Amino acid sequence: MHQAVGVQLVASVLNSNGVRIPHGGVQHSLDLWIVLLSGSGFGRSTLVTFADKVLEGANLGGLVRNT
Repeated sequence: MHQAVGVQLVASVLNSNGVRIPHGGVQHSLDLWIVLLSGSGFGRSTLVTFADKVLEGANLGGLVRNT
């Protein structure tokens, strides 16, 4: 889960800054959706809370949806 959250953070910040991957005539964005599934008490909330500081610093505070 740590790796998934790390990848999501990097992709979110780069995507918000307009970074694209050129591939011929197509520009691919770094749009990435991750759903963290785990049982209660397995650290999912801690991982998302840790990411909040990074997202707030990148002005992406509303990106995470806690449901």
